[in-house]
Amino acid sequence: MTKRGAELIDVTDQKIKFEFGDFNIELLNTEIHQNELHLGENQNSKVALVKFENIKLFLAADMTFEDDIKLKDYIGKINILKLAHHGYTDSSYEFLSTIKPDYVIISNNHIPDYANQLINYMKDVNYTKIYLTHNVAGTTEIVAKSAIKLKFLKNENNFRFSNTGNEVTPNKDLNGWLYWIDKLTYFVKGKTLKGWKLLDWKGQKHWFYFDAGGIAARGWQELDWSGGHNRFYFDKENGFMLTGWQTLDLSGGKNIFYFMPDNGTMAQNTCINIDNKKYCFDENGILK
Repeated sequence: MTKRGAELIDVTDQKIKFEFGDFNIELLNTEIHQNELHLGENQNSKVALVKFENIKLFLAADMTFEDDIKLKDYIGKINILKLAHHGYTDSSYEFLSTIKPDYVIISNNHIPDYANQLINYMKDVNYTKIYLTHNVAGTTEIVAKSAIKLKFLKNENNFRFSNTGNEVTPNKDLNGWLYWIDKLTYFVKGKTLKGWKLLDWKGQKHWFYFDAGGIAARGWQELDWSGGHNRFYFDKENGFMLTGWQTLDLSGGKNIFYFMPDNGTMAQNTCINIDNKKYCFDENGILK
């Protein structure tokens, strides 16, 4: 570093503000947690509050929830958040609900199932959009540079970061299953599937239904199938259509239903023979 003429600056216990081109940058969380060093260095991550024209970003590095609660009111409402620690559970709900980001960038190729604070926050709002850096092994600076351009995208749901980190383009190499927040989608060459699809799921073929936005149906659904309108049930966790006997919740109570093995339609307002025995179902499909 001395050969390059770089100057080392001790930022401990200071709020450092400086300009870098068109960016106004402020370093926060600079105090050292000496009594917590045995936990690792995430709690000592230096974070940055960045302003670019009328856009306000917060780069949370690996900051833990104890520190984001301290800073939430100082940071205030922002446009773009680089979520802490690859989207894991290090961001507090109080922090997210105070800064209210319009966009969340996660340096990961998925949202972990145990990111409870983020998922709970997302259920409370409908204006925040989440972007994954997918397989980009980039730095926070690359993520921030790309994130600025998100503000001007139109068809946002089909965009991912390109491998260069310099452009935001559809990722044509994106294929297969992808969890996005609590949604399940299936990509083929960067585009989501729509309608009824027979797909492999953990080594077995199952029917799935994807809505106009490419989101897999879950739970109770009334859908068209082969020219008719019928009721179906899709696995709440994995999204595939259920068939055969099922015990499910309906109108606040558990009841027994039967879904045809060949097409998944629910037996209702009828009597049918199953394994040489007659069973009858009412207008709601409940076994009598």
